[in-house]
Amino acid sequence: MSNILTQYHLTFINKTVAGENFKLCKAPDASVFNYIAGHLQYAADVSEFESILDEIDNTLSNNPYQDSIGAGESYIEISPTQVTIEDIYSLPITDYKEIIEEWIKFCKTPPFRHQRI
Repeated sequence: MSNILTQYHLTFINKTVAGENFKLCKAPDASVFNYIAGHLQYAADVSEFESILDEIDNTLSNNPYQDSIGAGESYIEISPTQVTIEDIYSLPITDYKEIIEEWIKFCKTPPFRHQRI
């Protein structure tokens, strides 16, 4: 597990239900880290996070960027120093970037989301 995932108490798991794989992010119950976990797993697909990465790179490069982004059933606000998930939990923009890079890598590793097993 990467240092950033350990720091935020996040665990990525594959769960098979009725022969179908699901990609999940788990955090301790009743913790603020559940906002991050929920945000990751409720987004429609990895391409949304790849688009968010582009906006974060624009932000960090002082280029124009979209400051409010929907991702599936979740949304974020981006500022030059932080990302806020659903107006509830904020974390440094570089930490958020590392977390979603790890999530993208996990989602692109077999077994894939909704793959029959």
